[in-house]
Amino acid sequence: MSWTDHRQAGLAAENAYKMTLAYFAIGFVGTVLAWFLMMNFGRRTIYVSGLAILTTIMFIIGFLSLAPESNKGAQWAVGVMLIIWVSLSQKTTKTRYFSMTLRLAQWAMQSLERLPRPAYAPNP
Repeated sequence: MSWTDHRQAGLAAENAYKMTLAYFAIGFVGTVLAWFLMMNFGRRTIYVSGLAILTTIMFIIGFLSLAPESNKGAQWAVGVMLIIWVSLSQKTTKTRYFSMTLRLAQWAMQSLERLPRPAYAPNP
């Protein structure tokens, strides 16, 4: 997300820049908090609940975008909801990709280790 996304939401250039800075700062904090969430809850629980919450927030953003362009409150609400979405996304889904990707790669390699070498690699 960049400042152009906030501009498209209807914010002025200066406010869009400030919201983008907040976006990156909250994203960093969300990543750090995700480490502690991972210790207390399971990956799947965090991921599935995060998807449900993020979907709900996207519906709210979609309905807020139906407001006329003259409604400045709705524009700010879209910007704030995007920031909340980023914060929750960093804590729930985005940081889980790395651990899930590594786990899948490990699983694939373990399945190959159980096979004799000629079954998965050509002879040299």
